[in-house]
Amino acid sequence: MIVLDASALASWSLPGEEGPDLLHLAGRYAAFWAPGLLWSEIRNILVMSERRRRLTPGLSEDALQAVERLEIGLDTQPASGTVLRPAPCASAWPDRS
Repeated sequence: MIVLDASALASWSLPGEEGPDLLHLAGRYAAFWAPGLLWSEIRNILVMSERRRRLTPGLSEDALQAVERLEIGLDTQPASGTVLRPAPCASAWPDRS
């Protein structure tokens, strides 16, 4: 399993960017996962790229379709135990007050 974020997907799908070869990785790993906000973040990146004239609406649509073909699972219900697991490490940090 690989966990992706919007910046990795953008660097893979936008022209002129050099990102990870996700098609190659898809052949090596069973699944891609991402945070639940992924689609909002990707759409924001594409809209901003259109406004800055880096992309045309047609290229944005192509990028969205490429991301959809990856069949990314979304983590929409994070387990609080997993989220809080690193918290005890914070108590080992020196007090800076």
